[in-house]
Amino acid sequence: MDVDDDGPDEAARAEAEALRRDRERAAATLTREEERARAAAEKERDRATRAEARRAADAARDEARRTTEREREVRDAEREALKAQREADKAAAAALVAERRAAGRV
Repeated sequence: MDVDDDGPDEAARAEAEALRRDRERAAATLTREEERARAAAEKERDRATRAEARRAADAARDEARRTTEREREVRDAEREALKAQREADKAAAAALVAERRAAGRV
């Protein structure tokens, strides 16, 4: 009676091969999942970077607007000061004329 010695070894090899293929599939699945997670993390970083850039641009525009407003307020104040100085000069000239007239009549 000839016993088939290859039977149990062949079954073990087939099982080992099936386990190897399962491990390869699991590794490939893990690699795909890692790649998806990496891509999602990169996308989130990009989104956060764009959001930060928008906030920085908004802050710069706001600061420029405030600077422009301050410059306008300074120009307006300088203009008002010049007007007041002209009015004061006119009043001083009128007072001097009035004083000379008064001195000439007396």
